[in-house]
Amino acid sequence: MVKWFATRIGMREGSEEHKRIIDVYNTLRPLPRGYMMRYGDSWCAASVTVAAMETGNEKLIPPECGCGEMKKYAKQRGIWAGPDYRPQMGDLILYSWNMDAWPDHIGIVFSYDKKIDLIRSIDGNYQDQIKSREIVGGSGYINGYICPKYESLDGEDDTELRAVAEAVIRGKYGNGLVRRLKLAAAGYSYDDVQALVNKILKERRTS
Repeated sequence: MVKWFATRIGMREGSEEHKRIIDVYNTLRPLPRGYMMRYGDSWCAASVTVAAMETGNEKLIPPECGCGEMKKYAKQRGIWAGPDYRPQMGDLILYSWNMDAWPDHIGIVFSYDKKIDLIRSIDGNYQDQIKSREIVGGSGYINGYICPKYESLDGEDDTELRAVAEAVIRGKYGNGLVRRLKLAAAGYSYDDVQALVNKILKERRTS
């Protein structure tokens, strides 16, 4: 899910890819609430739905083009968390710009920095494009989170992760936010890779 969004950062409303997303959403049968989307509609929730459809997660995430409806379904399925929750990569973050109970916007979390309580997400239809965002945890604009029950990643190949960490050390993935986005686009957890990078560097300093 995160990789789907990360590889589309910069995609703008009105582009062929944007129209394709709307077209794919409209293939749902039955259409949620019977509504067929138009190219001029708000499309943040639809982009999440299509990402789920195209990454094999359509059974884990409520299909919808409305954020409020997604919240309703998430509560019914027991995968809703309130605004005080501290998210993980792949959770969906919902915002309410009026700071009320009804969410207006949705994105996907690609990292959470516990030290500074900073959430980084990638949102569809953010300034009419797919774009990254940063927001402090517990902000009044955060309505809550949808927490899909993805398969555990605990069995990730340590050899592969070490190769990625070595590539980070060589500078392949850049620094700061660029590194986070590139790792997310490649399908890796920034926190897991960075922890291994720190471990490798510490081993080399003490050897």
